[in-house]
Amino acid sequence: MAQEETGNARTSGRASAKTTQSNQASEAAGAADAQAAAEELTLVVAKALGEQMGAVMREVFAEQRSLFAAQAELREADYVLVRHMVEEQQARREKDAELLKKIDRQAEAKPPGPVGGRRIDADPGQLLLGLQFNALSNVLGSRKRTRNGRDGSILEPPEITRVGTASSPTAVRYRMTFKGPLPSGSATVGIQYLDNTPRDLVQIGALQNNGLDLKSDKVQYVELLDGRALPIAFGIPYRR
Repeated sequence: MAQEETGNARTSGRASAKTTQSNQASEAAGAADAQAAAEELTLVVAKALGEQMGAVMREVFAEQRSLFAAQAELREADYVLVRHMVEEQQARREKDAELLKKIDRQAEAKPPGPVGGRRIDADPGQLLLGLQFNALSNVLGSRKRTRNGRDGSILEPPEITRVGTASSPTAVRYRMTFKGPLPSGSATVGIQYLDNTPRDLVQIGALQNNGLDLKSDKVQYVELLDGRALPIAFGIPYRR
């Protein structure tokens, strides 16, 4: 009887062990399946985010390329415009130099009696004024092409005065003074002379009491240039 009970207990223990092992195996398999599903879901989410970020970056890069291309076109247009303006100014200076020679010859003493050839009734002062008017027309045309036709682009005429020096009372120098505030954005003052004096460029920061010294009093016109050396204002000075 005791042997029969012992056998039944062993059989029951073996069955319980098998059941426990089966439950543990099922739990392990379930955990492995859950981990695999979580990894798969993480991979899908990461892939979707990566595709979205890639699309956004492509759009940003495309927009940047378009902006850079537009900026390059604008810079090229500015370079071409400035080059044309420089060529026009050079040609205008050459013509003005020839006309100035004629003015100087006519300002000399005329021989008595009638002279042959064509007679010019204008005096040198009128011819100088004509030169300045031509310069005004040309600069206004350049300013129109640069789209700087806003108010304030025509300066109140600067004043040129004759100033003596303390070291030598007989020495003479000339000074030009602007009569009003300069337009915002002005970086350089360009001074074009009527004689053979080279064109002068003076930084705005070098002005003292809104004025500057001149190399000569024969000034044809004055330009204010911005940081890109494009004209933004123009004026014809007068001598007091």
